[in-house]
Amino acid sequence: MNKERAIELKVGIVTLAAIIIFIIGMSLSSDMTVTDSQIVNFRFPNSGGIKQSSPVMVNGVKRGSVVTVKNDGPTVLISAEIDDLSDFKTDASARITILEITGGKKIDVFPGRSSDLFSPHNEIPGTTPGDIAELVAMFGEVADNAKNLIQSLDTITSVTAELLGDKNTTVQLREIISNTNSTMARMNRFLANNLGDIDATVANLKTISEELKLSFSKNSPKIDSLIIKFDQTVDYTSGLLKTAESAISKSDLLLDDLNHISNAVSQGEGLANKLIYDKKFANNLDSTMTRLNELIKKLDEHGVNVNVRLGTRP
Repeated sequence: MNKERAIELKVGIVTLAAIIIFIIGMSLSSDMTVTDSQIVNFRFPNSGGIKQSSPVMVNGVKRGSVVTVKNDGPTVLISAEIDDLSDFKTDASARITILEITGGKKIDVFPGRSSDLFSPHNEIPGTTPGDIAELVAMFGEVADNAKNLIQSLDTITSVTAELLGDKNTTVQLREIISNTNSTMARMNRFLANNLGDIDATVANLKTISEELKLSFSKNSPKIDSLIIKFDQTVDYTSGLLKTAESAISKSDLLLDDLNHISNAVSQGEGLANKLIYDKKFANNLDSTMTRLNELIKKLDEHGVNVNVRLGTRP
């Protein structure tokens, strides 16, 4: 009897264990799908708290997990194993977010909307928005800045109170306010008294502007003619200037020739050089010319006595 009860107990325990294993197996098999997984690389500016085995969610549905997290230059390269990439496009992007409020991080993947499919050889760019810790640190910095701001406001308030508490300052402020009110009242009175004149001046300015436009439109052909004549005059003047330049260049050539002649006369040995530069020759020539003049005068006065013998000797 004891052996039969022991056998029944063993059979019951085995049966219960089998049922439990069957239930567990069924629950696990319902979550498991047979798909081809691939490794996809994500490029993030920092790790953002992602660790190995962190889940990878696609549109809020888990589709893989993180395999490696490593630094790659100034960025972080995260590799993840993802079951299905059929809906991934070339403009796919990723973002690291909080898995739960209590802790943990996940990668949210946005497959994209491009018409071209994503290649596993490419990388998916990602961003790491600020988490609670960064927000707390930011609030701490803001609190410090707020504290400094409150201290500055306190200082400004105390200085303002001191200024307002000073009777001289209060009197001066009152005088400034009074003068400002008086000035504004004078300006208002001036505008009120001269409003008609101001309107008339504006109207006159409009009239003058219209008259100027009308005059310009009427005299526009004359102005164009004057401009054309001015251009012609400028062209004629330019021709005169060119002619003057040519004459000046020819004058320079003539002066050069005269300079060469002068140098030749001054440096040569001809008659001109002796006439100009040889004083002795000049004196002799002058004396000869004087004697020749006297001879001509005598010949004119007394004539020429010619004694000619023909055929005999003297």
